[in-house]
Amino acid sequence: MSVFLRDRILTGALRAGEKLPTEAQLAESFQLSRPSVREAIAVLRAEDLVVSRRGSGSFVSATPRFEIRLTLPTASLEDVTRMIELRRAIETEATRLAAARRTSAQLEALREAERALLLAEAEGRDGVCEDLLFHRIIAEATGNDYLLDVHLACQQVLTQAMRATRANERRRASFVAEVHAEHARILLAIEAGEGAWAADAMATHLLGAERRLRAARAETADG
Repeated sequence: MSVFLRDRILTGALRAGEKLPTEAQLAESFQLSRPSVREAIAVLRAEDLVVSRRGSGSFVSATPRFEIRLTLPTASLEDVTRMIELRRAIETEATRLAAARRTSAQLEALREAERALLLAEAEGRDGVCEDLLFHRIIAEATGNDYLLDVHLACQQVLTQAMRATRANERRRASFVAEVHAEHARILLAIEAGEGAWAADAMATHLLGAERRLRAARAETADG
């Protein structure tokens, strides 16, 4: 029942402020017990899709919130590769927009994130937080709250996938150098305000991450 109502709310079939049927009506419609109906409503309430008013019933939230739920990737080549594909779909366009819309402060924040990544590596840390920050600032620089929300919603899976790619990249100094060269190209394109160049630079970076991952895994298998 909660799945059906969630879909109706998110598609606009049930509008903001609209009252839901009573528990008795829902129980009859879905052939459920009253406790099951209450549990389903509680799920929608926890997702901020429904608000309940004592003595009045349950209503569609004025500002329904959709939560993205992703399965945490394993360290398998297939899982991490699929996560990189998701990143290409989102981050290539985000970088194009960032080049057109970034502020001077955001450009400096990107430079600082790259400096922090270099320092983390010099100190023997994995640099995952710093690398993730570099990409988050790009999402912020789009000026599109929806893009930023998607990035933040994916942050846990991004962290896990990035941990796998960076662990592989640290196997070779040449891999580390490639990452920084790619970041530098992204920075130059965003600084120049060249959207097409910036998008291509990000796509190249993420394709490079996949290529390095496959090369490192092949070396491990051969060893």
